[in-house]
Amino acid sequence: IYLWRERNCGSSNSWANDIFEVKQLYGLDQDQYYGIFEVIDNRDRIHYAVVYTVLRGNRRVYAHLEWLQTEDSSTAGVAPNPEAIVEQLREQGYYSVSGVRSEGGEIQFQAEHINALARALRNNRRLFVRIVGHDYSRRPLPEQMERSLGYAQQLSQALIEAGVSADRLEAHGVGSLVPARITARNTDKDHRLELIVAD
Repeated sequence: IYLWRERNCGSSNSWANDIFEVKQLYGLDQDQYYGIFEVIDNRDRIHYAVVYTVLRGNRRVYAHLEWLQTEDSSTAGVAPNPEAIVEQLREQGYYSVSGVRSEGGEIQFQAEHINALARALRNNRRLFVRIVGHDYSRRPLPEQMERSLGYAQQLSQALIEAGVSADRLEAHGVGSLVPARITARNTDKDHRLELIVAD
């Protein structure tokens, strides 16, 4: 998941000499790129990849990568940049909602994740989305369908309260009819929420 990426990210001289202290990273400001990516490993630990690239005057591209790991594997991660959310919606057609936790059968949203999502939608008023809830609990399908719809409705209500127009949101529940992704991140989760761009 990319959290933030930008080409116009300040002076290349500052990145090279002050931040990274690698003089070879100095290049043309218009030919630089900075990005932060969230990566989940096979033990469900969250890592962050920080990438900076620049085209130097000799036409060679130089790159700098930093790899950071969180100590708490249960964290929901850093809230993404609203522009990154919109970019993923436009490029892939969907966005997997982060910052969602389940406690006692109820889901809770981390405020900073809701705020980022709401800002993304408020800043792009022509974007209409379907909120799709998934439930992978060991319950009969009708209960899964009801619970997953409830998840989607809760997210819809949270976004409305954060200033997103209700007529741009549709809530749907699919229970366990859509297979869970086969990743370590999902093995202990009985829920998932996604935004899908509406036609």
